[in-house]
Amino acid sequence: MMKIQIPNRKRQPVFCQYDSQSFPQKAYLEFDPMTSAKEEIVLTAGYAGAIGNAVPMDVWHNLILRFGIPSQVTLKALNALKKDEDFIRMLEQLREDYDQVWDGNNYVGKFDVDLYYNVCHYTQERLYSLMEQQR
Repeated sequence: MMKIQIPNRKRQPVFCQYDSQSFPQKAYLEFDPMTSAKEEIVLTAGYAGAIGNAVPMDVWHNLILRFGIPSQVTLKALNALKKDEDFIRMLEQLREDYDQVWDGNNYVGKFDVDLYYNVCHYTQERLYSLMEQQR
C-alpha cells in the first residue's frame, strides 16, 4: 500500500514557475526509507522552493531520497502511480536495503545506488506514460 501526499489538488499540483524565470522549478517525490516495513509507504510530492540547485541537508546526506518528476505532472498521473505494483515493489526493496551510518561527520544514507537510479528512471518514464495515456 502506498500514499502520495500532494500539496494541492490542482490539475498540475507541483508546477511552479516564478516571475522572470524561464523554466519551472524542479519537481520531485520525497521518500523516507527509514519507515518500518510494516508501515505504509508514504511519498511527498513537491517542488524546489529555491532558485538554483540548493537542497536541504537531509536530502544532501541521503536521509530523505528524492526522485525527480516532470513539473507538469498531472494529479491523475500521480494518483495512478500510487497503484503501480512494480513501483511499490522497487520502493519496498530500496527501503529493505537502506541503512543510515555515521561517516565520521554526519549520518548519511547507504543504499543500492543502481536500484535508486532504476527507481528514478522508472518514476519519470511511468509518469510520462501515464500523462500520455490521459490525453
